Amino acid sequence: MNDAILTPLFEDPQLSWERVELPLMVPIRTSSATYEKRDVLALRLRATVAGEPVEGFGECSPLPEWSAETISEVELALRGLTRNPAFQEGIGLAAERLDAALGNLAGMPTLRFGMELAMLDALARQRRVPLATLFAGDAPVDLTYGVRLQSTHALDPPAITAGRVRVSVGDSTRAAKLKVGLDPLETDVERIRLVREKCPNAAIRLDANRAFSFEQALAFAEAVAPFNIDFLEEPVACESVEEFAELSAKSAVPIAADESCTPPSFARELIAARAVNTLVLKPMSLGGLLPTLELIELAERAGLRVVISNLIESAIGRRAAAHLVAGSAHFKALEGSHGLITGNWLKEDLASERDKNLGGTLRLDDAPGLGFVPLPFASGKESP
Repeated sequence: MNDAILTPLFEDPQLSWERVELPLMVPIRTSSATYEKRDVLALRLRATVAGEPVEGFGECSPLPEWSAETISEVELALRGLTRNPAFQEGIGLAAERLDAALGNLAGMPTLRFGMELAMLDALARQRRVPLATLFAGDAPVDLTYGVRLQSTHALDPPAITAGRVRVSVGDSTRAAKLKVGLDPLETDVERIRLVREKCPNAAIRLDANRAFSFEQALAFAEAVAPFNIDFLEEPVACESVEEFAELSAKSAVPIAADESCTPPSFARELIAARAVNTLVLKPMSLGGLLPTLELIELAERAGLRVVISNLIESAIGRRAAAHLVAGSAHFKALEGSHGLITGNWLKEDLASERDKNLGGTLRLDDAPGLGFVPLPFASGKESP
């Protein structure tokens, strides 16, 4: 990371935001909830940096049944933040400076993510570089080929799932992520068998969203191991690093942590103990792109894999996460497919153009910052 981005002071910060409802193409069912829409807060920050006016955009979008805070709580917190003297004195991207300005609100990961992203976007726009450049340090950034995407599939009948995976992945080595744990074991196994049959080269990832007990998870892993599983994500609600380590040691397939990567302190413990094979990191849940980058660097040193994902966010948060991957492509930990294809799940979005998902990759613009002005602000709309 380029440490120079941590030094600028954003003076006289002014916030505005828009709350927007984005309907999904079809309901998304997981073991914890069914989603028909996403409520998002699009955020705009205006400030002065080194005497020059800057503007950047962020997103605060807690996901029900996943995030601890609600979107109404975040909106109320933003209203209070605009009257906070510590915030009005100026903010910066260094963790201690940002947390001091936010005070107790730094404990709301989605709010912290939105504020940090708005500053990063403003800084990249000021410097007239893509957002990805801010994360690269001295490494080159090439947006030509985009970010490789995993194909994510909900709980449909086995033959339908297999057909959809075949269309999206084909004979490639891209990852296909399947939800498991709500149907009987036989149904899950049949779904996985058919996917492997139709997509012999795909990296099959399974996400149980903590649906299993410890013993059920081991039995499930044994049943699906013949199908060359890339990893089984968060099969159990493990309460300690030791439980994760035991599960990984006994499982017939590699284990990934997802929900358990929040808070970042627990993710750091998982990495230190090498208790899992893979970490699925959602920057919105981790309180920012920079805390996520710190975990990527730790995972790299530990020889672990990292998948960057999102909370079914709008184009603001989703493309910001893709810029993080593109700007950190020099890390071996990030090789493979990432969970950022969810723009296809939304009937409407906050960018004027749909995601450029070409050949299984998300193509990013080389325009400054995020590469676009979110629609709620494109017409000059303001909120208190």
